[in-house]
Amino acid sequence: GVIMVFAPGYEVGSASFDLAVALSRITFPYLWCIALVSLCSGILHVNHQFAASAATPILLNVALIASLFILTPWTNTPAHALAYGVLGAGFIQLFFMVWQVRRI
Repeated sequence: GVIMVFAPGYEVGSASFDLAVALSRITFPYLWCIALVSLCSGILHVNHQFAASAATPILLNVALIASLFILTPWTNTPAHALAYGVLGAGFIQLFFMVWQVRRI
């Protein structure tokens, strides 16, 4: 359902469709993490603290690069390694932002 809405070109049952579904299942929890990161970012902005919010994309980039190097040998495709990297980055970003909010 979701894949057909956001990427309507895939044929149900094809290898590409199955891969898109698998990767979506891995990365979906990132939405919850980034929503909470945004909430923390708003709290920091109200308190005139902007550096942590600006730094969170750096954490995502580092996690993605690291996941490619570290996880690719153990996953089916490099795309799977990146999907796990996105998920890991979400938790890293959330931990970092909660830590910053607690410092207020």
